[in-house]
Amino acid sequence: MWRAVGLREGEQVEIESHDGAIIVGRVAPRFTLDDLFGGRSPKAWRAAYANAYDWGDDVGREVVEE
Repeated sequence: MWRAVGLREGEQVEIESHDGAIIVGRVAPRFTLDDLFGGRSPKAWRAAYANAYDWGDDVGREVVEE
């Protein structure tokens, strides 16, 4: 039955009732910052993405000193 609704074995779900109907939905995954950034330091991330997009020359108050 769980395959019929697109669930996989071991997947976390929320079960609710609403006006006599039972609603089963997937639980949204929750990630920590360590999960998302893999323990890389801010310096390592800046180095990896330093040239990811060229915004052009600084022209006003957006000048950033590094």
